[in-house]
Amino acid sequence: MRALFREARRFVADFLAFGGRRVPTAAALVGLGALVEGVGVLMLVPLLAIITGGQDAAGLVGQMTRWMLDQIPFESRVGQLAVPLAVFAGLMALRSLIILRRDLALAGLTIGYVETLRLTLTRRLVAADWGTISQISHARIAHLMTTEIQRCGMAATFAVQAGVAVVMLVVQIALAFVLSPPLALLTLAMLMITAVVLAPFLRRARVAGSAIGKNRMGLIRDTGLFLGGLKQAFSHNRENAFLGQVEGILTEMHEVQVNFTRQQTIARLALTGMSALIGGVALLVGYGVLGLGPSILMALLFVLARIGGPAGQLQQGAVHLVNALPAFEQVDALDRELAAAGRPAETLTGPPLARGAPVTFEAVGYLHRSAEGVHGVTGLSLVIEPGAFVGVGGASGAGKTTFVDLLAGLYPPQSGAISVGGRALDAATARAWREQVAYVSQDPFLFNDTVRSNLLWSAPEASEADLWGALALCGAEAVVHRLPEGLDTTVGERGGLVSGGERQRLALARAVLRKPDLLILDEATSAIDVQSESDILGRLREACPGMTVVIVAHRAESLAPCDRLLTLEGGRLVADRRG
Repeated sequence: MRALFREARRFVADFLAFGGRRVPTAAALVGLGALVEGVGVLMLVPLLAIITGGQDAAGLVGQMTRWMLDQIPFESRVGQLAVPLAVFAGLMALRSLIILRRDLALAGLTIGYVETLRLTLTRRLVAADWGTISQISHARIAHLMTTEIQRCGMAATFAVQAGVAVVMLVVQIALAFVLSPPLALLTLAMLMITAVVLAPFLRRARVAGSAIGKNRMGLIRDTGLFLGGLKQAFSHNRENAFLGQVEGILTEMHEVQVNFTRQQTIARLALTGMSALIGGVALLVGYGVLGLGPSILMALLFVLARIGGPAGQLQQGAVHLVNALPAFEQVDALDRELAAAGRPAETLTGPPLARGAPVTFEAVGYLHRSAEGVHGVTGLSLVIEPGAFVGVGGASGAGKTTFVDLLAGLYPPQSGAISVGGRALDAATARAWREQVAYVSQDPFLFNDTVRSNLLWSAPEASEADLWGALALCGAEAVVHRLPEGLDTTVGERGGLVSGGERQRLALARAVLRKPDLLILDEATSAIDVQSESDILGRLREACPGMTVVIVAHRAESLAPCDRLLTLEGGRLVADRRG
């Protein structure tokens, strides 16, 4: 139970830190609304005293009642009722205005908290180094950025509701003490007993919340895998297997949520029953033992009835808050993980990087450690001259991808140094260097948008002529002309409405539009036939004589047009052949 309270305290502290100076304002509105309601409830005593025809109230309440009745200038009972009724109605109207402001302030806090969590996590993702980002599951990020952060918002809402309920309870119990201290103590004791009885439901809510988060994560992961390999899934008759996995997850989620609802209902019914018991005991004790008069007794019963609402709201809010705590823990864990992996600020200092400059690797090493073992590059020394066509070959796992990632400035070397035109490629120059680089992978990503939008993504200022020029250079002009709406044709999710070769041609055109100094093709033409690939590379060499092109490929024909061929093996450069 202590661990549960620690988690809740961490979440509440995080929420309050976000709220800042807005929290006291919202708290003041909550307290003011409760205070006005409390004064309104006290106004019931003189009303009831007038209706019952007596002044049976004792103590402070009795004095207030008698003073108020003495101030009323009317002698008729209807006239006497009019004044306290008017005051009561005015207080309730004021309370309504305060509650409107209160709810708007609290809604602004909870909605803003969700937006801030998403924005903070997005900033962490953008600021993290590529080595960390590349190893984080996309399903995990999508799950946390959507459902889990939304659950954090729900937790904030329930925490706010619970806070409001606490204030209301305090005010109602204080009213009960004003009306009858002995009955107030009795009520408080019975409420504490109820809290102890319902405490196990909090632990069960935490377990249910963890299970729900795990199942939703599994659903997003499996759906992503299925959609990512949709063609293979259908060609291998795996769609029914996917359906079975989803059915299993949904069945488990259904059971967890039904059990959670059952526990919530039991707890709510137990609280309702206890509230009725408290009211009954208070009535018996107040009338039979303490001998309270009708006006005090009726006002007290009204207060006790009002206690049931905030008590129920507090119980429901606490359970739902605890249920959502696993989501906050997961979001916070990723936030800390990304914060620890943040790269230094990339701000260019000194003169701009030289365009068309050589890139030098000096004993560069970078190793990835994963469950599959250690891989990467080590002791890599070479110079890539501007305008060269450089091929990179080697078996899978030889270090080719790590090499081009380092070349693109995606992360700094762990050992050795990389320089561009004599300037070190580090945090001060990496961002400026990447502005001169274009990268195309084997499975290029196209947005579910038009051809035009996909091309302009890399060069927003490109003209219509620029678009068609890049398409012609990459052999994609005829492809676009065949599409139903030309440049304004939507290519589908991940470019699924065009063939693999067409998708690679469009990605090449998008890269060329950047007018880069360095073009990296990582198996980027593997789906294009050999002759077309040779024609594209020939046109690139002729149209962009100063552009350096680095081609990673397994196919020997893809490396044939290269002036230089680097061969990697086990992360080391084992051959460097020119000509």
